Amino acid sequence: MKKRRKAREFVLQGLYALEISGNPPDVILEEMSSKSEDQEVIGFATELFMEAIKQKATLDKEVALIVENWEFERIALIDRLILRFALCELLQFQDIPPKVTINEAIELAKMYSTSQSGRFINGILDTLYKKLKTEKRIIKEGRGLIDTSEMHVKENDMGQIKIEHNPGQQRLKELGVESWPVWTKETSTFPWSYDVQETCYFLEGEVSVTPDGEKPVEMGEGDLVIFPSGLSCTWEIRKDVRKHYKFG
Repeated sequence: MKKRRKAREFVLQGLYALEISGNPPDVILEEMSSKSEDQEVIGFATELFMEAIKQKATLDKEVALIVENWEFERIALIDRLILRFALCELLQFQDIPPKVTINEAIELAKMYSTSQSGRFINGILDTLYKKLKTEKRIIKEGRGLIDTSEMHVKENDMGQIKIEHNPGQQRLKELGVESWPVWTKETSTFPWSYDVQETCYFLEGEVSVTPDGEKPVEMGEGDLVIFPSGLSCTWEIRKDVRKHYKFG
């Protein structure tokens, strides 16, 4: 698991504990620090946690202005906390690309919140990012300037898996996804190879796909995925899968 993914999990858990227990931040930080001996993980988690606390009122106000037909307090607590620290990351952490921040928030929502939360988080953060960018309030430098969508395209050109998290309904309609056949599979692990390219859209499930000789790639509900021709890999289905698919 990526170090910063683990750190963000700690931040979410810490903010949740702060809301529920009412313990002071230093007590929660002490508990957080006991969960890992990796100083890089704890360092990033601590910085993001404290910044999200300090900026809470401002961050929550920004989100409330974007959320349509919802009172801010009616949003699920986990979703509110993810939006809070993800927005903090967008605004305050200049070395992290915006799309990394948004994709990581989506993944945490899928892991810790409701089945619809990934799509909800994606929509709100995407809207916030566009608004803040127009207002010239997003300042990035170094690695933070990298456009990860371009990175994905380049990886796919080299025969790698391409993932588009939570594509909009218009995108799915243009592809004709609803007319594609549906494939289902229970939790299991098995080898697989692709003689032709496959494009699929996950309706349900959680999967880790490991290309031969490479690191695993995580995917699941709400993801549009392209598996290139010639790929050999191992599928590990952690949560029963149901997906639309198309070959060629």
